[in-house]
Amino acid sequence: MRKIQIVLGLSFLLFCLIKIIAPEPIKNKELVQEFWIQKTHANSNFNAVIGGDSRVYRGFSPEDFNDASVTDLLSINLGYSSTGFSSDYLDFCLSKFDVNSKKNVLILGITPHSLTKEAFKNEASNKFAIASTFEVFRYKYLSSFLKYLSPYSPSELFNEKTDNYKEKHEKNGWISSYYLEPDSSRALKNYTKTFLKYQVTDNEINAFLNKVKEIRTQDISIIAFRPPSSIAMRNLEDSISGFDEEYIKRELEDMGVQWLDFREGDFNSYDGSHLHFESAKKLSILLGIEVSKLFENQTSEVSQNNNY
Repeated sequence: MRKIQIVLGLSFLLFCLIKIIAPEPIKNKELVQEFWIQKTHANSNFNAVIGGDSRVYRGFSPEDFNDASVTDLLSINLGYSSTGFSSDYLDFCLSKFDVNSKKNVLILGITPHSLTKEAFKNEASNKFAIASTFEVFRYKYLSSFLKYLSPYSPSELFNEKTDNYKEKHEKNGWISSYYLEPDSSRALKNYTKTFLKYQVTDNEINAFLNKVKEIRTQDISIIAFRPPSSIAMRNLEDSISGFDEEYIKRELEDMGVQWLDFREGDFNSYDGSHLHFESAKKLSILLGIEVSKLFENQTSEVSQNNNY
């Protein structure tokens, strides 16, 4: 019995030593699930919420946004793969606001695909939204320990080939990512196939605009922008997606939404669609500055009205 205890103890120490020395598994399933469950089931205590698809969840850093904001903001990135701005999804974004905050801002990263019928299904976000009570408990409270026990695949231990795609699951919903060897044309083929199959239509546009109009009746500021990608991607989307940016911009501005314009040439996309993490941080800082200006202007307007 004593020998068994010694063997088990040494085995445990050896396992801990290997886990300390070895790099984190490339495909840490526990970490991935923890990331998505925690952002999906986060508490309602934020006053800055950004929604959108993969260009948002890979392109917006809440930490850099918060640091750039003069006002005391707490933000969350609620971007998901292939997300569409349906009424249900926007309600989900609204559910994360702190109802006691006097300054809440909804930030919308609008891509052409986010206004298609296919995107409005929101399969990625819905998958995590319907997680069981046990799954939510596990990934919110137990994964802090279980993720260190995530197993390695044989290819990770014995294959020296390096994965070109690198990502890190950051705080509050952001995945910082990049390619070791960037290819700014890589995503063009897939997006061409997507838009030949799914187009931006009036049904989704009208549903989106009507929901925004409804939100504007609440005490919530809204900022919208088209997440920068690459010049080639913008040209592709403008030519075959059915997306009319100027129309969307005009309609939103008429509702009191602030539209921000960003130039693709000011940012670096590693695959033609998503921003390199350094450019994502840059974009987040710029958004933080703009939100600060928005709140400063609102405070100034209130002050002027009180003087009359």
